[in-house]
Amino acid sequence: MYFRRISMSFLALSVCIVSVVSAAEESISTRSLTHEEAPFVFSTKSPIVGSTKAPAPTPFSEPLFWNQFRGTINGPGAYDDHLGGAVDSSANGRIVAYGARYDSTCEAGFRAGTVRVSYYDSESSEWKQLGQTLYGEGEEDYFGKSVKLSANGYTLAVSANAYKTSDGDGAGYFEVYKYKKKKKTWKRLGKRITSEGMGDESGWGLSLSADGMTVAVGSYAHDGPSDNNNNIGQTRIFRFDDTDWVQRGKSIYGEVDSRDGTSVDLSADGMMVVIGGPETVYGLGKKLGRARVFKYINDKWRQKGDDLIGKTDGGEMGLAVSISGDGKTVAISAGCYYYCEKKPGNDRVKVYKLKAGTWNKVGESIYREDNESAFAKAISLSEDGNTIALNAMRGDSDDYTAEGLAKVYNLVDGKKWKKLGQSVIFHPHLFGYNGDNSDNIALSANGRVLVVGSSEKKNSNVKVFRLGSYKDTPSPTQSPTASTKAPIAAPSTKAPKPTLSPRPSLPKKYWGEKGQILAPDEPGFYNTGFSVASSKEGNIIAINSDFRPTSSYGNTGSAMIYKFNLESNVWKTMGKRIVGNPDETSFGSSMALSAQGNYVAIGSSGYDGDRGRVNIYSFDEDDWLQLGQSLVGKCRKDSVGWGLSLSTNGEIIAVGGYNGDKNTDDDNTANSEQGYTMIYKYKNKRDKWLPLGKKIFGETPDEEDGTSVDLSGDGKTVIIGGPYFGKGYLG
Repeated sequence: MYFRRISMSFLALSVCIVSVVSAAEESISTRSLTHEEAPFVFSTKSPIVGSTKAPAPTPFSEPLFWNQFRGTINGPGAYDDHLGGAVDSSANGRIVAYGARYDSTCEAGFRAGTVRVSYYDSESSEWKQLGQTLYGEGEEDYFGKSVKLSANGYTLAVSANAYKTSDGDGAGYFEVYKYKKKKKTWKRLGKRITSEGMGDESGWGLSLSADGMTVAVGSYAHDGPSDNNNNIGQTRIFRFDDTDWVQRGKSIYGEVDSRDGTSVDLSADGMMVVIGGPETVYGLGKKLGRARVFKYINDKWRQKGDDLIGKTDGGEMGLAVSISGDGKTVAISAGCYYYCEKKPGNDRVKVYKLKAGTWNKVGESIYREDNESAFAKAISLSEDGNTIALNAMRGDSDDYTAEGLAKVYNLVDGKKWKKLGQSVIFHPHLFGYNGDNSDNIALSANGRVLVVGSSEKKNSNVKVFRLGSYKDTPSPTQSPTASTKAPIAAPSTKAPKPTLSPRPSLPKKYWGEKGQILAPDEPGFYNTGFSVASSKEGNIIAINSDFRPTSSYGNTGSAMIYKFNLESNVWKTMGKRIVGNPDETSFGSSMALSAQGNYVAIGSSGYDGDRGRVNIYSFDEDDWLQLGQSLVGKCRKDSVGWGLSLSTNGEIIAVGGYNGDKNTDDDNTANSEQGYTMIYKYKNKRDKWLPLGKKIFGETPDEEDGTSVDLSGDGKTVIIGGPYFGKGYLG
């Protein structure tokens, strides 16, 4: 007989199938990253700390295309962890940091948040995690709201904007970590820097200098040093003095309700900072928003030039800001934090250059397109200030049709912003674009590498793209060979195939991925992989997904059966999707396949007020047809179908109803919850499932017998789990 996994994950977003393969079939390199290997071979030089001269613009050839660089960077796959909501990269784009501020792992607690860093390993052509995962301290800290890397990628700043203190919630803090190469771990640099007031949301805005030794932190909800200064916002800049973080100069404040510090960005040397205050009021009570730039001179932050003010009430100028390496070019977004009306002054990005103490506009404003419902919540400038990346969204953020876009523009002849390559598609964080995708893009120093976080609830990941002169379709073993001096040349078809050397320490057998990862591409699917089942040989599998097929059809559960094609190494659908009733989200919460995969049993423990039911289907040439009647619980709350198992031939089934009570009738709700298990056998002539013996009840109240069940191959032996047996919940 085959083994079936009974436990299920509530947080699975996709399904990956692995099978045992021999070492001769695949060779894996585990060589560690060294400091000397850090840059991509096509990257420009990292910014020089303290330099005031920006590098000359790099010409771009046409046609251009953003090619994904190697594989997708995935987290553990937790549902709604918001992984990728904050990203940053080293100057060369080879090291990437990404936060998952809603991550609720066992180590972190509910939405404490996590942060990870990955590097590109050229020998294996894979993205690998650098050091350990960093965890938030307490529930709903939102650790990973913002992440920032130094130029070399080995210093990391992380904020947790909702951190709780003894004074109240939402105080916020930031921490800085240094990567220790010998120990291969991240170690905190100095002490944690917390907010100065309750509810400050410190760390909403965060920036790190090129050397990683200067940090700017914005607290947009700070109420200021005196009364009646609600939400003036505050920005503080700290410098590490070899022992701890010391504040540079005094705090920089906004005005009442300006929310200064919503966005901040430092120049490469940390001597200049741009600060966004998107709700600053000017004139007759109009919330135009603004951005200001300050330079550190003689232990004081002195403003450079005038305020950069928006022109439309509610336009929220300063929602996002970015500054060039030398601090002389700034980009400012008026992206409409709330759903503001689309007007000529709204939804645009402006770029300014400092000359003789005055900020002069560079080129025309960059506007959103007509089909975009949100725009420029995040922006990122290249080192020289001549290339800018921004995000946008089209579609409705309140359903599963929304689509995120990452777009890059380059300054041509110092006058016009021209789009580079195509728009890169990502999944925005639904029900929260306004405030949740404020850090999900990052641009390398030379503007040729783009990092995009895709933080949508059911499909969180990070992807890295590089700019090329053709649409890249490299083989999995091909190594990058681009140059900084010329466009990337198309790979030669005559190039010799790289030879992979087997790793001596590799075991003779290990688990390797079988076929592609199965995650629905259609909109409206979520919780994919909540339940799975496999045939005996593992070439037919069943996968559950929740989805909403139409706007008038309630959320429901479904099951899709796949068959593995050995020739193409691809999983292909086997028949149509099996769908539950409207609002029957529990349909598919448990499943079982017969040994040959021609029978599938699907449980729906929440059916009809948690009465529960099980349907069995057989495959008839090209589709799945129900076999016999539905097996429905007798009483409400029986939860029939949570435990489920089929015999080898699929004609005997064990069904658990863990909330069942033998002392109730059809009109009452079970209250003792001993639980029970029923065994049925299919009679072909009558097309009916008949009981095989009596119900098997649990022995003690609240035992929940039947939570898990498993049948032997011949269906003559059943094992039943009762996790709460006995008064002491012994199981």
